[in-house]
Amino acid sequence: MTKKHFIIGLITILIIIGLGISFKIVLDFNHETKIKNEVKEIKNAFDSNNFENINEIFDRRLIQTGHYAEVEKSIKLYYKNLYSSLDNINFLFDEDNFNSYLTGKNINDDKPTFIKSKNNLQNSKAQIEECYNKFLEELNNNSNKAAYITNKEMTKYYQNFFFELTNLAISDEFKEKVNDNYKSTLDKISIYNEAFDFLATNKGHWAIQNEAIVFDDTIIYEEYVNITKKLNPSLSDENKEEVSEN
Repeated sequence: MTKKHFIIGLITILIIIGLGISFKIVLDFNHETKIKNEVKEIKNAFDSNNFENINEIFDRRLIQTGHYAEVEKSIKLYYKNLYSSLDNINFLFDEDNFNSYLTGKNINDDKPTFIKSKNNLQNSKAQIEECYNKFLEELNNNSNKAAYITNKEMTKYYQNFFFELTNLAISDEFKEKVNDNYKSTLDKISIYNEAFDFLATNKGHWAIQNEAIVFDDTIIYEEYVNITKKLNPSLSDENKEEVSEN
């Protein structure tokens, strides 16, 4: 083989290698773009609080084989579980869980010490704190995130890409909103406890009549109203508890 033929052969081999590398780079870029676009859709669902199609996104697979298929499967499993944790938190935040506490019926059934109501509030608080802390751990702890990597043999590059994706769908604004709801719900639990303590302390100055609480002392009534108004600052005069006329 002449030197010229050797050089031509070497150049041909290098061109083939270069084309192969270029093809892989383009293919990898396309795979990463597809997965990032899926995560963007998940982010849009969280930001807009519209989860109508969220399970469809979690369950579909755009990449069928290879490392990127494992990344796609892992990241969607991660966000699916994060969404489940958030769904549990929102259920516990729901005001419907608390609206019956200060109804005439519950007050009458649980007087004079309100032990049952206060125990239920304590249990709700413990559940909320547990679920919220679990949500934060899943959101911020890489050790927890790593548990969702479906292929433990995945190389460092793909693992790092997975961890990068875990930080894309949940915005700081969304985290702040969840945190505000968390604090607000715990504050409400404290206010309900305060109301029950107040009623227990002043048990001789109120009664339940026609399923409404009535007071025999204007000052005590106003103090109670000031406590309950903290649950709903926009409470109108029409919705205030009655004061009996003695």
